[in-house]
Amino acid sequence: MSDRTESAVLDTFHDDYLVGLLAVRQGVVTPAQLEEAVQIRLRSRPMPRLLDVLVALAGVSPEAMLPVHYAFYSLLFGSVAVRLRLIDESQLFEALEVQSQCDPRPLLGAIFLHLGLLTPETLAWAILEQERAWTEALGHGPKESSSRRPRTRTDRRHHAVTTRSPS
Repeated sequence: MSDRTESAVLDTFHDDYLVGLLAVRQGVVTPAQLEEAVQIRLRSRPMPRLLDVLVALAGVSPEAMLPVHYAFYSLLFGSVAVRLRLIDESQLFEALEVQSQCDPRPLLGAIFLHLGLLTPETLAWAILEQERAWTEALGHGPKESSSRRPRTRTDRRHHAVTTRSPS
C-alpha cells in the first residue's frame, strides 16, 4: 500500500471512529458494539465503513444515525469556521473545491490562509474552538468557550484609529 493510500485509509478510519464515538455518546450504540464493530472492520477485506458495520451490528436504522452524522459534520473545521462567522458558506465551498483539486490534499485551514480568508490569529482561534467543540461533543471536558474573538489586522487598524488621542 502506498503512503498516500495508507494515509487516506487512516483518515477514513479516524473519521469513522469519531462518528462511532459520537454514536456512543448519543446513546445510539453501546461502547461494546463500537468495539466489536471496530474489530469486524479491521478483519474485513475490503474494509467496510464503520458506520455500515455499526448499523448492521446494533440493528439500528440508518435514519437513527442521522443525528450522529449531523453532529459529526457540524464539528468539521469548515463548519466551525462558518459557525464562528469567520467565513461564509460560499467561501467554504470555494476552499473545498481548491482542496479537492490538490494532491496531496492540504488542510482546510491552510487553504483559508492562502485565500486570505483567515489570519493566523483567527485560524488559531477556530482550531481551539473546534477542539473545544469536539471535547464537549465527546463528553471529555468542560463546556467553556473561548468566545472572545482574536483581533484581526482590520480590527487592530480600526482600534488604532478610534483610540488615538487628539493632537
